[in-house]
Amino acid sequence: MNLLPIFVAASGAHDVHIATPQPKPFIPSGGFMKDARTKTVAIVEDDPSVRPALERILTLAGFHVEGFDTAEEYLAAVSRVRADCLVCDVYLPGLSGFALRRELVRAGSMVPVIFITAHDSAEVRAEALAVGAKTYLPKPFEGSALVRATCEATRST
Repeated sequence: MNLLPIFVAASGAHDVHIATPQPKPFIPSGGFMKDARTKTVAIVEDDPSVRPALERILTLAGFHVEGFDTAEEYLAAVSRVRADCLVCDVYLPGLSGFALRRELVRAGSMVPVIFITAHDSAEVRAEALAVGAKTYLPKPFEGSALVRATCEATRST
């Protein structure tokens, strides 16, 4: 069975449709990730309609996923979670995604970060690169793009 096209957008813009889950973790490039379950992905996204969709996409791809509403909530759990990759919205209440990345680097963490945002601009893209983003995905994006970026980010961890 295949996954239907999945689009992730800001609150309520698109519904997420997912077919029956794959028996093995599905990788859009055509392969299957043998050890995805050994990789943990933390998602920091304050939109309650987007975060569960992201969690479901990455879980179906075979990752262990932990979700957080705020950067502060993630920082409080960072030693317990030990993420291999962080998917983080740029604009969050409290600390922004960029401030979170700076705080992690200051603490010695080099976890790969995939920034997502509904507010795409040249300035935001430049800042994402400046703080060391592994990937930058403007919303809406296809679920396969997130899975592909996450697979690439966790290969080096």
